Parts: sequence; C-alpha cells; structure tokens
Amino acid sequence: MNAGASLWTYALVVLGMVMNVGAQVALKFAVQGGGHLTLSEPRALLGLMFNPWLMGGLVLYAASVINWLVVLSRLDLGIAYPLMGAGYILAFLAGVYWFKEPVSATRIAGIIVIILGVILLTRPVAAHV
Repeated sequence: MNAGASLWTYALVVLGMVMNVGAQVALKFAVQGGGHLTLSEPRALLGLMFNPWLMGGLVLYAASVINWLVVLSRLDLGIAYPLMGAGYILAFLAGVYWFKEPVSATRIAGIIVIILGVILLTRPVAAHV
C-alpha cells in the first residue's frame, strides 16, 4: 500500500472505477439501436439530450470526477491511475454481458496483460540511495 493510504482509499478507487464503467454502459445503452451517430446529423444528437441513459451516464461521470479528486488527494497518481486501468476489464465484462460483445483468445490475452501491467505499475518502488 501507498504510505498513508488506507483501505478506504483503495475502496474509493474501486468505487471510481465502477462509476466510470457504469457511465460507459449507460452511454452505450443511450446510443444503442440508433444507428451510427455523426456530427453532420444534429437532430440525432439533440434527440439524445433527454435520454435517461445519457443523463444517468453524465451523472455517474460527474460523481466519478468528484470521487477521483478525493482519491488523488490521498494516493500517488502513479498508483491510482494504473489501478483505474482495471476498469478496462470491467468494461469488457459489461460489454460481453449486456451487449453480447464477442470474447476471443486475443481479448482474454489482453485482459491478462492489463492485470500484469496493473500489478507491475502498482508495486512499491525500491528507494535509490
């Protein structure tokens, strides 16, 4: 653990990760079934403005930013941000579960690489004397 970082701080990192992935899932639900959005079709974008999934996603993002500020006040950026990388795994699982996105050996290998990266990046750094 980071010097001075409590278990509560790490719980806040997990909470932020869950809120961030939840926001992504909500945004995906908001645009699902509407075809491809383009900036050249403002009516389609305006039609999303009052979509409850879009609103929920934006609220989750706002809450996650506030949570992130609390985390950054307690934890080194070089530890906190790699931990948030584990959110890619949650997003992958959410995509598979809710949106029936494909699973492949390559994607599973990618998840393993992410896990190894998070482990390596969050290990304590030996002091150079």
